[in-house]
Amino acid sequence: MVHEIEGDSQSLSKCNFMSATFFAFSLLNLAHCFTSKMVFDKFVEVGRIILITQGPYTGKLAAIVDVIDQNRILIDGSTMGVPRMPFRLKNIKLTGMKVKFPHSAGQKVVKQALDVGGIGDKWKTTSWAKKLEKRKIRKNLNDFDRFKLKKLKQRKSRIVSISAAKVRKELKEKQKK
Repeated sequence: MVHEIEGDSQSLSKCNFMSATFFAFSLLNLAHCFTSKMVFDKFVEVGRIILITQGPYTGKLAAIVDVIDQNRILIDGSTMGVPRMPFRLKNIKLTGMKVKFPHSAGQKVVKQALDVGGIGDKWKTTSWAKKLEKRKIRKNLNDFDRFKLKKLKQRKSRIVSISAAKVRKELKEKQKK
């Protein structure tokens, strides 16, 4: 990366220094690319816990037992009400939870791994499960329940706005002093 420059040797050495500096920073940036952490960490793999999003088992959890091909997997969630069966990847969501068992393990091994891992209890504590539960409750509200909810929201909003106004008023008085 040495550029031919007509003139004195001082400008030539300055150009070499600039090129060397640029090259060093380029290497540092390149090295950072190789040492950075992977962005995606939820892979379709044996033992991954999934949430079923479509079909008769919607909202239930299961574990991936085997990968059949790029579109289908073998799942088992006998402890959670899902029988062992092939399932399409587009009808599931990968969770962040995993259990450890061998490739193509039998139902007893999978059931034992799910029980030991306490997957049902861990799932109930996640924010994702809580959000789904809240959504399910809201979906089942009747008209009067929705009306009561609206009134409670209005009351809460009124209380918040009144207390915020008091705080603003106190701050204004302190600034005047």
